[in-house]
Amino acid sequence: MRALACFCRDHPRWGASNTALARWLPPVYEDGISEPRGWNPHFLYHGVPLPPVREVTRQVIEVSNEAVTEDDQYTDMLMAWGQYIGHDIAFTPQSVSEAPFGGGADCQLTCENRNPCFPIQIITLRDYVPSILGPEAFGQHVGPYKGYDPTVDPTVSNVFSTAAFRFGHTTVHPVVRRLNASFQEQPGLPPLSLQDAFFSPWRLLKEGTPATLLSLPPQGGAWPP
Repeated sequence: MRALACFCRDHPRWGASNTALARWLPPVYEDGISEPRGWNPHFLYHGVPLPPVREVTRQVIEVSNEAVTEDDQYTDMLMAWGQYIGHDIAFTPQSVSEAPFGGGADCQLTCENRNPCFPIQIITLRDYVPSILGPEAFGQHVGPYKGYDPTVDPTVSNVFSTAAFRFGHTTVHPVVRRLNASFQEQPGLPPLSLQDAFFSPWRLLKEGTPATLLSLPPQGGAWPP
């Protein structure tokens, strides 16, 4: 059975809020405390230092901007939703929703099927995950909801949050377009490269948010359906 607090009775800490990410392997630090592997260039592995993590990433998944083509099936809403749930899973949400407090419900205290908590699950499992995995893989590995399983630990793992789910960064388009209400390029607001768009919150204040938000649905294909 499941408790009113939404937790498994036998394992009440499984999937609980404000708990640490699960580890699949024991931590390995160069100094035994906190230094990540490769931090100290003088620390050798099999006689050689580890390459910088950034260099490993660049060599493995580097893609030139010229090789990026617009998807004819999915829009940038797919990327935006992945970013939204990714930060929520990693305990770094962009903002705290005040919507549930208006009706007296708190997502951390209730399992009531209402906004904004419940729709997040619906959109993620109905639209986002099948679009990422594809219908065949989704049907094989996820499939329709079969009911609550008290033997499954829903705790988010650090290897998923900090490694596997980082794939979403590859769905970010290298160019950010700012559009008007007719979904045409906004005069005076030319397209931005990511290096000019990232870490530039002043643009939202001086150039406005509508032009950027309007670029999410039309840029690419037609997700969500």
